[in-house]
Amino acid sequence: MLRPRTAVLTLAASFGFASISMASGGGVEAVNKALAESKSSGKPLLLVAGAEWCGPCKMLEKLMKTDEKVKAVTSKFVYHHIDVDHDKEAWAMWTKKYNNPGNGIPTIYIVKPSGELAHSQCGVVLEPTKCAAFFAPYAKASAGVAAITPKTINLMKTAAKEAEALLDEGKFVSAYEKFAEYSEELKSDNKALTKVKATVKKIEEAAIEKIGSAKEMVETANSEVKKLDGAYQLTVIAGSLEDLEAVAKKAESTISKLKDGKNADLFKQAKLLYSAREAAREEDTAKAKKLYEKLIADYKGTEAAKRAKTRLDELQGGS
Repeated sequence: MLRPRTAVLTLAASFGFASISMASGGGVEAVNKALAESKSSGKPLLLVAGAEWCGPCKMLEKLMKTDEKVKAVTSKFVYHHIDVDHDKEAWAMWTKKYNNPGNGIPTIYIVKPSGELAHSQCGVVLEPTKCAAFFAPYAKASAGVAAITPKTINLMKTAAKEAEALLDEGKFVSAYEKFAEYSEELKSDNKALTKVKATVKKIEEAAIEKIGSAKEMVETANSEVKKLDGAYQLTVIAGSLEDLEAVAKKAESTISKLKDGKNADLFKQAKLLYSAREAAREEDTAKAKKLYEKLIADYKGTEAAKRAKTRLDELQGGS
């Protein structure tokens, strides 16, 4: 992987690959055409940022033109080439829509027909078999979703059984976390996943019900403890179930409606508690401590500060 000589990456016309579905022309218009073609064709969009002076970029270009294994995979994409020395307007538009994963090249973007980013990275293995294997999981035309292997299906069925047990205990967030690494696979129409999807549906229903009860707690509870519980539950649902789009949007909408002047601080406290919890779960102890300390300093004497102090003491005791 090489780093560009210019500070700004730019977008230019596509390679002339006969084997890859192409979007013609340059500039912002070409990017929009590529996205539109992806949507209309059902093929995921592949963009590669490179430059004439970049050796690895030229090697990848050659592979995509001449190697039969790589061509067979990349023919399943709509393809658009990014030239890092031209078309700053188009590149600025692109990186505003999809974050740049770094400043090295070649840079790979894979976008689903829906417009959702499936993957991005700087650099790619240039050995033909491994290069083809890298692109293959994203090449499914219907949604840019990686193909599901029998092993993955069995793992998802096991996750569903574990999730059902957690649902019986009322732990619907923990239940969904069993599927956290399978968010893309859950979008598949594979019939072997019918029962798995039924479990996910139960999680959605439990979450929607909890949103209603949490909203009521914030609106009507007399105690600070219960109000905070309601705000925290809504925050957890919005953050932890973001892959369940309908659920997350409902939670976010509910929070937005409740965050008036009276409840603004309540939801700030809930957000800090949630963010600190997530940092601790990711073993970023320093970040978790900093968030708990901020909550304690900014909201002295509140129920949230008391909870933060308890969690902080636990972290310091374990450090």
